[in-house]
Amino acid sequence: MDNKLTNINSFVEDLRTSSLSKEELFEKAKSLYESEQTILNAMTIFNFIADTEDRVLHVLQNSLLQLLQHQDNRVQELTISVISKLVSKHNFKELSTQVLDLLINMIIWDDVFISYNQSFKFAQTLLKEQFPDMQNKIKVMEPMFMNKYYFTNRKEYYIQGLLGAMELFLEHKYNIEKVIEVIEIIQRIARHQNKYVRLYAQKFIHHLFQFFEGNEYKAIIIATIQQGLMDESLEVRMQALKEYQALNPKNKDCFLIPLLNNCHTDNLMEIAANIAQQQFPSVGGPPILGLITIIRDRFLKECLIYNYNCTTSRYYQIRSSGLSTLQTITLFLKQTPNVLPHKEILKAAQNCTLFETDPIVRQAGFSLMYHISRLHMNEVLPYQQQIIDNCLFHLSDVPLECKEFCARILALFKDHTDLIKNLQQKVQVVKDKELAYQDFVGVVPNTEEAQTHLQKSLEAQGGKDKVVSKHQSQTLLGITMCFKQISILSPDEQLLKQLIVLISSCLKYIDWQRHFILQCLIEGLQELKIVKRLPIKLLDETDILAYMKQYNETELLNRIGEIVGPTILKGRL
Repeated sequence: MDNKLTNINSFVEDLRTSSLSKEELFEKAKSLYESEQTILNAMTIFNFIADTEDRVLHVLQNSLLQLLQHQDNRVQELTISVISKLVSKHNFKELSTQVLDLLINMIIWDDVFISYNQSFKFAQTLLKEQFPDMQNKIKVMEPMFMNKYYFTNRKEYYIQGLLGAMELFLEHKYNIEKVIEVIEIIQRIARHQNKYVRLYAQKFIHHLFQFFEGNEYKAIIIATIQQGLMDESLEVRMQALKEYQALNPKNKDCFLIPLLNNCHTDNLMEIAANIAQQQFPSVGGPPILGLITIIRDRFLKECLIYNYNCTTSRYYQIRSSGLSTLQTITLFLKQTPNVLPHKEILKAAQNCTLFETDPIVRQAGFSLMYHISRLHMNEVLPYQQQIIDNCLFHLSDVPLECKEFCARILALFKDHTDLIKNLQQKVQVVKDKELAYQDFVGVVPNTEEAQTHLQKSLEAQGGKDKVVSKHQSQTLLGITMCFKQISILSPDEQLLKQLIVLISSCLKYIDWQRHFILQCLIEGLQELKIVKRLPIKLLDETDILAYMKQYNETELLNRIGEIVGPTILKGRL
């Protein structure tokens, strides 16, 4: 058996097939344990023989705390496993008492600080950070409690090892009188700067719930899970959802709003919707209908404020979930128009689209803006120019979904503004490469750092000419989507005629996505099929058919033949 461990699984397999006796393995582990380089091997062997070898306790009992803080996570895990076997074997209550006392003391009183003076300086530093409540601020000013707060800057593997051992003792129902101390520690751990520590706190917290009848500590536990449901990390939020599902508390009010938000978060939607259906059942309709009905009747204002705050988060998933939740509320309450502050919701959508860098958030923002404009046109008319400018600006967006929602919004406003005049300006971007370049870089700040980043981006995408050509094609695709959306929404022959002429005049300037642009145009013509002879009348205003024939777009020409009739098409070619 090789003393140098390269793979823990293969080493365990070697132990199982080894001809060495338990006594020989114990002596080998003792020898390996004396060196830091082979301590992982030693703990692997101790864990393997702990069920049958009583002497393991005598070797490790004075080092358990240090092992639980070892920098190697595997050593921590093996230590917890060894302790588990020791406390369950022979009912070693005295061991659990000793180790749990040490664990709690290690977190509360840290031996790094030699004097209270150092503790006080550290406490002053901590006070610059935002504390969760005034009570903690008061506590941290008391010298005897100052060291409690040192753990917030500990490395995560220390915290995980210590809490892993605490979890073990609670599962064995030892030292219940210590649970109050543990609750206070977990509450602060759940705010740790490292997401993996916060995740561990969520996994741990439900073990504490069974020990209390009083409301005070149950409220702390519930608040910790609620906090997890609002976490910036999706992993932490997923774990909090699982904890809430397992806990199923009687008082569900505090979970309503974050649960609704999680129903609109990528990768969390399914589990959150299932929980909403279980905890807040509705008769028919979508799974979250029961949940949102309660929120509408009791917590609507709080829900709106929470999701407004989400839209300003640093994290794109949270911004996106806030916008999507606002959209669900808007659609759910569309029959009661005076209930919602539509101007505030529109403002949130505008803020999350105009200079938003993440395409997922932009899509959610434009989707919300579209539904607000569609359902409450009279309320948003005072802001129409801002909305139109925003949508025109993003008609060149690379993500297709953003372009589509921008086109839908512009189609909604076709009766309230000179849409053709606005689109003619975008046409100049397609026809003039320098204008296209200026349009592309228009949002880049005029700073040295931003301009350097722009140049690197241009180089990464194949140079300025290639980027400009793509931008011209993206812009024309956006204009063509406007044609399609107007065809769907409310066919206006004069407006559509002007639009198709604009599109036709731009085709010779594009080198990218030619087929896709023509396909989008044909989808618009397909929507006009029910209007007698309108598709062919529009095509007769342009040389699009000749253009398609020139580039051998046979498939698309056949589709036009299905719309206008093959005989009519043949007569035009």
